[in-house]
Amino acid sequence: MSTEIENSGQLNALLQKAGGSIANLTAEEKQLLQRLVGREVAKDYRETFAAHYPQKNMIAALLLEEAYKRRMTTRQMIQTLGMSRVHFTRIIAGKAKPGLYYIQAIHEKLGVDANFLIENLSNGQ
Repeated sequence: MSTEIENSGQLNALLQKAGGSIANLTAEEKQLLQRLVGREVAKDYRETFAAHYPQKNMIAALLLEEAYKRRMTTRQMIQTLGMSRVHFTRIIAGKAKPGLYYIQAIHEKLGVDANFLIENLSNGQ
């Protein structure tokens, strides 16, 4: 929680310093601003997304969130994971589970914690 408050304070300070133009910020401040805004967008997206998808389909939610955060299209995500479009669609719809090959690909290519993936796969995902 304190990190969230700290991020909010930093964001407000940078916006105030910018005064309507990012040209007023140093290159370092621009990068920080971009990271902070990205976190806020991701947080808002997660909160909105969680309201629309059941908790039982956490791997699907994770895949969609990772695609959003990385600004990847569905096609790019499918290619990154080496998955067929049909299988990806079935996973997102909750009609199929990713096999161990895809769990490993999600872990290695997206950097998602393997324990999280296995736990959510075995919890009736």
